[in-house]
Amino acid sequence: KPFIYSAALEKGFTPATVVNDAPLFFDAGTTGSQPWEPKNYDGKFEGPMPLRTALAKSKNMVSIRVLHSIGVRYAQDWITRFGFEAEKHPAYLTMALGAGSVTPMQMAQGYAVFANGGYRVNPQLIAK
Repeated sequence: KPFIYSAALEKGFTPATVVNDAPLFFDAGTTGSQPWEPKNYDGKFEGPMPLRTALAKSKNMVSIRVLHSIGVRYAQDWITRFGFEAEKHPAYLTMALGAGSVTPMQMAQGYAVFANGGYRVNPQLIAK
């Protein structure tokens, strides 16, 4: 989710941008396969909230709405800045919930971009 949120910040969202944490439903025509009714982990919806709160609470509905707003293709391109391969992440809203394929090394490298002030560095393994 932090990678989707960082793409949203680049698109003009702010930590104070309010997004609705409310139920969603996508029919088969929208998803291209089966109907999809995503849920929050705790099964609760809390209504409108700022992005900073939604990220802290890991709200799935907000992440999906944010991804829908910025565009899946944009997000696919954006995550390559963190070392992820766009083609290994579905061009669907499920990407907001972590759908895709990454190795533990890629995940560590991706999060390191935040710790390094926005710079990606190649990871180095230390044997001893």
